[in-house]
Amino acid sequence: MNVFLAALNSVVPHFRVKGDTLLVSQGHPFNRVRIDLREVAAYKLPGPAAIRLRLFRDRWMSLSTEGFRPSEVAALCALLNRQQRQNHQKHELQA
Repeated sequence: MNVFLAALNSVVPHFRVKGDTLLVSQGHPFNRVRIDLREVAAYKLPGPAAIRLRLFRDRWMSLSTEGFRPSEVAALCALLNRQQRQNHQKHELQA
């Protein structure tokens, strides 16, 4: 990684939330994966450098948390926990 990217990684957040959309960096701060938070069914952390996410009626997907700061990982997990509970409550009410 060059000096510019190292400096950028230390300042730029690795994930952002815009409305109901979660934007997660994958390797480069400007290369982001878009995820609809209203569709989050489950997530798990299989290791310190990855997070696995499953959307309703979809397969598990792996996202890299390489370069994330520990506070970012904790904040992302808290967000996904809250969203997962909300989504399951909505789907139970609809069924």
